[in-house]
Amino acid sequence: MRGSNTCRLLVRTLLPALGALLLLSGCATTPREVDSQLVRVRLESQTVMKLPGLAPQLVTYSNKRTVFVLQPDEQPWRMPRMSRPELQEMVAHCAEAGGRQVLQVSRAVLEDGDGTVLATFLADGSVTLPELSQHTDGPVALAAPPVEPVLRLAIDPDRFHGRLREELELTFRDGQTQIVPGVRVSVVSMSTTPQQMSVGGRTASINNLYVRLDNRSRETFALNGYNSGAMEAGGGSMLTAEGFHDTILPPGRSMIVRLPIELSEPLEAGGWQSSVTLDDYLAGWEGVIDMDDEAVQLPLRVQVELQAASGKGRTLRGVLTPTVEARKRYRIEQPGCFDE
Repeated sequence: MRGSNTCRLLVRTLLPALGALLLLSGCATTPREVDSQLVRVRLESQTVMKLPGLAPQLVTYSNKRTVFVLQPDEQPWRMPRMSRPELQEMVAHCAEAGGRQVLQVSRAVLEDGDGTVLATFLADGSVTLPELSQHTDGPVALAAPPVEPVLRLAIDPDRFHGRLREELELTFRDGQTQIVPGVRVSVVSMSTTPQQMSVGGRTASINNLYVRLDNRSRETFALNGYNSGAMEAGGGSMLTAEGFHDTILPPGRSMIVRLPIELSEPLEAGGWQSSVTLDDYLAGWEGVIDMDDEAVQLPLRVQVELQAASGKGRTLRGVLTPTVEARKRYRIEQPGCFDE
């Protein structure tokens, strides 16, 4: 009985000591940080000037392992300094609109000060800054401590996001002629939003072509609206300007005549687009992106007939064969991230 009590006493005494010993043994095997080295950041970017708060480190532990730490706090990444005010507004608005990340990292390489590549985290990809941590944070195999290490980042937005209004820019070629000495006819513009119009018992989609008449002669003319009109060069019928019939054009005066025209593929503009490629945005100017690949060539035929007030109703007729070039452009109304 006395021996049994002695054993219990030994157990009570030794167990805490054994626990402390095991705890000390565990602490001894846990690597501890013995050194850290700041890594400079160099940006390869057309748009991002600076990433405030991005301070990656190489941390060395007692077990001789070196770990690359990209960024402990992601919040500063959401406020980069951009090269243009529109880009700055876009990034700020997108960060506030549900924390959307528009900056994309396509390449991330760790280099020594002399340009020697120490580690390639991302060679050719597209990840956000927070997602880059999954590719970088972790052990890095280094033969020796690097001298002035550099993290080289290729980073830009994937697209320019915003509220972009689609517009059509129309350019006319061969759009003027002289009917008689002193009387010139020139195409001024065309409406881009078609209207519905009743033509011969059917409903047609009509655009309006605006033609300018300049009378620098000494005669007075009247427009024959029944034989003045416009159509596509390959079209079979011409819509006339009946509403302008008998309009008087005195000497030294000008007037604008609206000619209805039915296009096989009506021009339309005024829609909204949410984003364009970054290259298209950077190639633009003053917030306007020029989409050359969407230019449309449209040959037209325009006929204008005038009758002189003198000379027994002498008829003067002029025919123009202009080509209208329609090109889409996207004007930035507001940069940012909006619901589709």
